[in-house]
Amino acid sequence: MENGRSVHLDGLGSFYCKLSCAGKGVDSPEEVSVEQVQAVHVQFIPERSKQTDGYRRVLGEGVELVELGK
Repeated sequence: MENGRSVHLDGLGSFYCKLSCAGKGVDSPEEVSVEQVQAVHVQFIPERSKQTDGYRRVLGEGVELVELGK
């Protein structure tokens, strides 16, 4: 992610960086600067599996909830 690429973890999903920019757009790549970046967020997309009736999120499949003792 540090190099601007997404990270995929099998069975979990993908993480990628998303930038929020302030101000107006620019006309050329040479005018782009780091000062335009207002915030950097990590976005997560859960993995999904194809089913006969569409897609289903696999996050949480096979998860068992157990109560911990006090």
